[in-house]
Amino acid sequence: MKTKFIAFLAVIVMTGCASQPDYRQASNGGFGYTESKLSETQYRVHFKGRGSDKSKAMDYAMYRSAELTLLKGYDWFVVTDRETMVDKERVQTSPQVGFSQRYARVTECGVITCRTSYHPTTQFESGIFV
Repeated sequence: MKTKFIAFLAVIVMTGCASQPDYRQASNGGFGYTESKLSETQYRVHFKGRGSDKSKAMDYAMYRSAELTLLKGYDWFVVTDRETMVDKERVQTSPQVGFSQRYARVTECGVITCRTSYHPTTQFESGIFV
């Protein structure tokens, strides 16, 4: 019974160590904060977060800005520009086959006027996404 408890406790401790906190310094383009020095008193702070919670990422960027301000010995900071980007890309991994219909626009111009017409074109599509 004692060995089962110790094994259970070891699994719990290892699971807690394996998960990384959301707020941390990014390494190799991963999730977390990075900053770059623009001038003696200006820095650019980036925060790349998991998921699509924009407000959480903005809060962490502001938090890092405040930390950086205190580390450099300043009392306050100013946000001069703010940009938020959410990347939601879903890739379908199954093979796809299908037809699509599009309209080609053809404009023919003469001496006096131009005439625009639309012609339907059918396209066969197939793809395997890797």
